[in-house]
Amino acid sequence: MRFPVTTLPRTRTISVRARPDVDHHHLDARIRAHLGGAGRCPEDGRRSTHVLLFDDSASVVGYQGTDPAGRRYEETAIAVDLLGHACRCGRELVGVVHFDVGPADVAPTAVATRPGLVAVHEALRVPDDGAGVSTIGPALAVAAGFPGPLTTLVILSDFALTDTDVVTDLLASRPAWVDHVHVVSLGVVPSFTGGVVPPWVTVTKLGHRPGQVAEAVHRSFTRTRLPSRRTS
Repeated sequence: MRFPVTTLPRTRTISVRARPDVDHHHLDARIRAHLGGAGRCPEDGRRSTHVLLFDDSASVVGYQGTDPAGRRYEETAIAVDLLGHACRCGRELVGVVHFDVGPADVAPTAVATRPGLVAVHEALRVPDDGAGVSTIGPALAVAAGFPGPLTTLVILSDFALTDTDVVTDLLASRPAWVDHVHVVSLGVVPSFTGGVVPPWVTVTKLGHRPGQVAEAVHRSFTRTRLPSRRTS
């Protein structure tokens, strides 16, 4: 059995920010409308903790990288906003950790509150003092140290890593500190996802159509939420 890979249609570039003819306000509004709401909070009162890991290495943010314009952060912010707006229980927590671990990171915080939402938004950017490392191990160690288990760990990377063995071990062992891992590939499907698939791992290979990062993150956020009630 192999990893289930969700492949989204490929177009030429994710870097819509580099195009002066793109109206980003209307683009983001269309993405929000496409995603719709984020459903209802679980009725059992359980807390949901989502941690996002971001790769800011040169192969991602460089001129020839997979996302030099930083749209992954802007689209993630859309998904975070939808979750915060939908949450009524105050138990939906979102944290952000960069591969360049440091003060730009934010521990899981309630996005139903304005301070929490602002804190997450402030973390959704390339760290000013980041070195652009391609090593995921330190970021995983930080995520593992948060109160858990984590509901979802979302890894956004092109997976041109210096320590792919760390991810291989993560996907092979199912550590007690995380319930579900969502591998969101900004480039090729990682070669280390070719083995036996755990049911607690999802792999999404992005194309470059605007909105695909938001869709992937939104899918992770809503995985354990209830559908919205229909109004007559």
